[in-house]
Amino acid sequence: MIVSGSGGDTIYGGVGADTINAGDGDNLIYGDDASGSAGSADLIYAGSGSDTIYGGAGNDTIYSGDGDNVVFGGTGNDVIVTGAGSDEVWGGAGNDTIWGSGGNDTVYGGSGTDVYVALQEIDMSKSTYDASIGTGTIVFTDNTSVEVVGVEKIWFGDEEVKF
Repeated sequence: MIVSGSGGDTIYGGVGADTINAGDGDNLIYGDDASGSAGSADLIYAGSGSDTIYGGAGNDTIYSGDGDNVVFGGTGNDVIVTGAGSDEVWGGAGNDTIWGSGGNDTVYGGSGTDVYVALQEIDMSKSTYDASIGTGTIVFTDNTSVEVVGVEKIWFGDEEVKF
C-alpha cells in the first residue's frame, strides 16, 4: 500500500497490483511503474485535491475524489468513480464502467463497450443522447451535467436510460 500526505505528490505504483491512497494535495498518480510497462489491477483513491491520475494497463479501480480531476483509465476493463468536482475522464481501451457522482464532468469512453452510470437524478427534459454515436449531454436535477463521448450505454439506478 502506498499512502501520501497532504502535499502535492507524484506517486508511482510498482509492477504488481497496487493500492494507492493519495492525500489531499494536488497529486500526479501513476498506477503502474515509472516506465508504464507494468499491467496489474490497481486500486487508486485520490484525495480532495485536483489530481491527474493514470491507471495504466490492467483492470483498475479508480476513485477520483472530490477535486477537479483528470483521469486516464488506460487499457483494461476499468471502473472509475468520480467525486463532487468537475472531472475529465478518459476510459481508454477496454470495457469501462464510469460512475458519475456529482460535478460537471466530461467523459470520453474510448474503445470497447463503455457504460456511464448516473448516481444523480436525471432531468430528461434537458438531456440529449444519441446512442448511435454514443454522444450527448446528461443534465441532472441539480443543474450539473455530464458530457459523454464514445459511451455506449447510460444507466440510472438499475435501469438503462432510453432517449
